[in-house]
Amino acid sequence: MFIGRERELSALEKAYGKSTFQMIVLYGRRRIGKTTLLSRFAEDKRAIFFSAQQVNDHLALEQFSAKVLAFFEEKMIRRFDDWAMAFDYVGQKAANERFILIIDEFPYLASANPTLLSLLQHTIDHEWQKTQLYLVLCGSSIGFMESEVLGAKSPLFGRRTAQLQLTAFNYRDAAQFYPGFARLDQMRAYAIWGGVPNYIHLVDDQMSLSENITATILQPDAYLAEEPVLFLKQEFREPALYNSILQAIASGASRINEIATRVGEDSSKCLKYIQHLISISLIARETPFLEPESSRRSIYRIIDPFFRFWYRFVFSNRDLIERGMGEVLLHEKILPGLDTFVGTEFEKICLNYLWEQNRQDRLPFLFTKIGRWWGNDPQHRTEAEIDLIAAGKDAALFCECKWRNEPCSSAVLSLIEHRATLLKPFPKAWFVLFSRAGFTPDLIQKVQAREDVLLISVETM
Repeated sequence: MFIGRERELSALEKAYGKSTFQMIVLYGRRRIGKTTLLSRFAEDKRAIFFSAQQVNDHLALEQFSAKVLAFFEEKMIRRFDDWAMAFDYVGQKAANERFILIIDEFPYLASANPTLLSLLQHTIDHEWQKTQLYLVLCGSSIGFMESEVLGAKSPLFGRRTAQLQLTAFNYRDAAQFYPGFARLDQMRAYAIWGGVPNYIHLVDDQMSLSENITATILQPDAYLAEEPVLFLKQEFREPALYNSILQAIASGASRINEIATRVGEDSSKCLKYIQHLISISLIARETPFLEPESSRRSIYRIIDPFFRFWYRFVFSNRDLIERGMGEVLLHEKILPGLDTFVGTEFEKICLNYLWEQNRQDRLPFLFTKIGRWWGNDPQHRTEAEIDLIAAGKDAALFCECKWRNEPCSSAVLSLIEHRATLLKPFPKAWFVLFSRAGFTPDLIQKVQAREDVLLISVETM
């Protein structure tokens, strides 16, 4: 079953429809579905799919030679002597034929041969530009692909004809994998397994959430039991501090001084490691809405739901799993705190819902910026938060996202109206209340005569 990725497939197909040389750069973190997407795109086309391995240059060229020569059923050549010969052969074949050359995990090739980028640039400029070749360079190392392939200092700068960064599915796409779940459980599932296709496919919607958590995470041999640790070992040589930072953030530390105190390292060292986690799309730095990026009130959040879940509930309790006590962990620690945990991801679901409504022009106005806000409330002498603010040129939506058992009441509307006054005034303000458990009769009656309040239940999302 192939779900989602309509925009990416459309972009790949549009480029393929041109008869000229194309160089597509596709990248994204591991497990995100790059290979699956490319396989889907190329399934009805003439395509060479070469997946590079972490081997030396000699063996890499040998593997590439075998793949290319087998594709063209070449009998006269056994192996290319060097990469220049291999690229020249590909160019000759593409002179009068449209075919796709996909090089998956391209950073492995470039790391094994530092001259490969310059050679590829020369080949594109002097040979391939005149051919019908459809080249795809794909990689999981986001930093490498952005700096060494797309960056201004890269030999390949300016050669790409399209670029796609593959990200995790949002809730709307991820929920399509769980048609057997009720709406609330679809949202809980997204909060646990997130939007990484490789994780979503493990979930069986004919089983309960608890059964799926046990089967995929809480057994010693479960696929996801050690996934975050294994993932970090693939990305970094020394994952210990990364693990500590992720656990600290998952446990509630969000500011750099809080994180540094939790892990017992100085702030400058933690910042360096955090930047690496940002580069592979596990962590994001957030500033209060409309404040500059340099704001001292910035915080750090884990943006991958599964990593946030795992470091919140599993990382420090792996000994229970190893001893076959996953059910104890489930019932004593995970389930009692699950809905509180889901609340944060519910905000993300609401954010994506607003973007979709915005795209379809179904809101009172088109917004161009959306985010969270936190700061001081002088009247109540306390810290205040606004879950989401979406702003356009002269209007704003102020939103509360309530993942609670009790219906949303008039008191919630009054609170968000008050908090909206803590920011600079907008000429026009709307108030949006998202609620898991619906709305009280008095609130519904109160807003019937108003045009500036939207009530949105999870069933309508």
